[in-house]
Amino acid sequence: MARGETIFEKSNDTLHRVAVRAVRDVAPDAMIIEFDRTAGFHAGQTVALTIPDSGIDPRWYSIASAPTEPVIRVLFDIVHDGALTPRLARLHPGDYLLASLPRGSFTDDPTRRSAWIANGTGVAPFISMVCAGISAPKTLIHGSRTVERLFGRKLFEAVPLLEYVACVTRERDDRFFAGRLTEYVEQWDPPLDARYLLCGSAGMIVTVRDILIAKGVGFTDIVAETYF
Repeated sequence: MARGETIFEKSNDTLHRVAVRAVRDVAPDAMIIEFDRTAGFHAGQTVALTIPDSGIDPRWYSIASAPTEPVIRVLFDIVHDGALTPRLARLHPGDYLLASLPRGSFTDDPTRRSAWIANGTGVAPFISMVCAGISAPKTLIHGSRTVERLFGRKLFEAVPLLEYVACVTRERDDRFFAGRLTEYVEQWDPPLDARYLLCGSAGMIVTVRDILIAKGVGFTDIVAETYF
């Protein structure tokens, strides 16, 4: 899923031709594309992508790989009536993309207590953060329609310092909260000494921010990245 910030500042950003290394399905209508890295990045940053000679404006995507890897990995939903994602889904290893240098300030301090809240593919930057390593307690609350779309679940469940809470709306599984992410947050007691990073749909972010503030979390302790 692309970020809400879809305007590509062509005067400031340069696109680089990069080779695709892998394209794979991770759930119905959700895929990961992996391509050569042209520069370093910080976990939580984004990269703009398009296809050479397509005339399609670049779209911004959160990076879902570790900063130490030689590739960049992006998780996206296929928007079937969209311009770019159906074409990304048809690429193969050896094809080429145009990619910007990574950028963005949606980053976290791995040594500070934080709570990460995401729905859908909005979990991508938190995959990158976990892969980069954490040394302080973190909580991840992830909302999904189905268990299959709990992207990164096995990775998250294996991290001792990470409390992982999955919220699933269309299936019932005793391992996960049955209901919307926002319903879980409404009955949750959020730590007031934590920093909050929210990533996902605008509706989720607005609702969760309001709930957190009503529970005593400071407005300046909440950072958000909106997807569309």
